[in-house]
Amino acid sequence: SILGRKLSTPFTDALLGNRDMIENEEDYRMFGRKAKSSVPMQRRRARVHRKNQVLGLFLHDFFHILLEIDTLCFLFIFIVTYLCVFAIYGMVYWRASPFCNLQIDSFPQGLCLSVETMMTIGYGVPDPFFKDCPWLVFVVISQVLLAVVLDGGFAGIMFQRLARGGRRSATVIFSEKAVIRRHGGNDYFLFRVCDMRSSQLLEC
Repeated sequence: SILGRKLSTPFTDALLGNRDMIENEEDYRMFGRKAKSSVPMQRRRARVHRKNQVLGLFLHDFFHILLEIDTLCFLFIFIVTYLCVFAIYGMVYWRASPFCNLQIDSFPQGLCLSVETMMTIGYGVPDPFFKDCPWLVFVVISQVLLAVVLDGGFAGIMFQRLARGGRRSATVIFSEKAVIRRHGGNDYFLFRVCDMRSSQLLEC
């Protein structure tokens, strides 16, 4: 951490103290000069070494894990989650068919009924009251409520991934040159910053 320390490097000391420029300036940069400017800042490789990380602290914040993982990995988790839910409830419907008059003779038929129930794309069974199986009604209700939670959760995460601040920051530009000025016995680092969009973030 840089808190509680003098915010200086040999490079800045050389500038402010009018000493000879050091040759290994690149060693003191968090991001190399060769990094592509089109890549968002949070996607670049920073020269930061993380030590003594506690895995449990990351697992407590699963929401931000889904925000930070790769898009393909996120889509894989999204698809696998839905397929697992389809399969679990499809197995329940298949096993309950002989007792509840669902007329399901195989697991694919139970899987089809599970998809129809969860996605609400069409629903129909021979006996809408499930014969003498009132407990199956609670199974259907649980699947519908789970579908609402999954749909809302994944939709919110996807929206948050698309609306990242890193992409918005691409339209905040800085001047190519800066000035170090001494005023009142203090050194000031001066540069210009501009927001290219009409909805200004700089004054928020």
